[in-house]
Amino acid sequence: MEIEYLENRRGGRRVDTVDSFVYYKPLENSEVERERRLELKERIFGEKLSQLYRILDERGDKYKTDRDFIEGKIDKLAGLVHSFSDRQMQCVEMDGINISASGLRMRVRRPFLVGEQVDLFMVFLPRVDLLDCQCEVVRVTPCVGGSGEYYDVAVKFIVLDEEDRHKIIRYVQIIINGGPS
Repeated sequence: MEIEYLENRRGGRRVDTVDSFVYYKPLENSEVERERRLELKERIFGEKLSQLYRILDERGDKYKTDRDFIEGKIDKLAGLVHSFSDRQMQCVEMDGINISASGLRMRVRRPFLVGEQVDLFMVFLPRVDLLDCQCEVVRVTPCVGGSGEYYDVAVKFIVLDEEDRHKIIRYVQIIINGGPS
C-alpha cells in the first residue's frame, strides 16, 4: 500500500476510530517538560548512553548519521515512557475520536481554550503503534449526551515527527480499507 502525504487537510482522509486510545493533558511549560524528559532519559540509560555517544563521536563523521539515528530513537523512547507514566494524562472518551494526518477531534470532559497547547499520547491497535505529540486547540464545542456534558475538542498537530505522521496515515488507510488483513 503506497502512503501519500496529505498536504491539504480538507482534501485528506479523516476517520472515526474505536481502535485507538488517546491520552491528553494541557501542556503547561514545554521547557519544564523537556527537562523532565532529559532527567528520565538519564535515569533510564545513564552512563552507558554517554559512553556510546563518546565512542561514536571518536570514530568521526562516518558514524554521525548512526549517532543521530540512535539519539532520535532514544529521545523518542524516553518521551513515550514519560508520557505513559505521567499521572496527569487523562483518557479521551472512546466513542469520540476522529483522526487525520493533520489533527484529531476528541471528546473530553475538560473544557479547553482555543490556542491552548496539549500533550497527546496515542496507542493504535491492533498494530500497537505508540506515538506522542504536541497539539494546539483549534475548536471547542460544548455538547450534552446520554452520559452528561462533554466537549468536542479539535486539535492540530504542531510537534509530530514524520515517522509518526506516517503511522497515522497508515492507520487511517487501514480503517478506510476495511480494517487490518
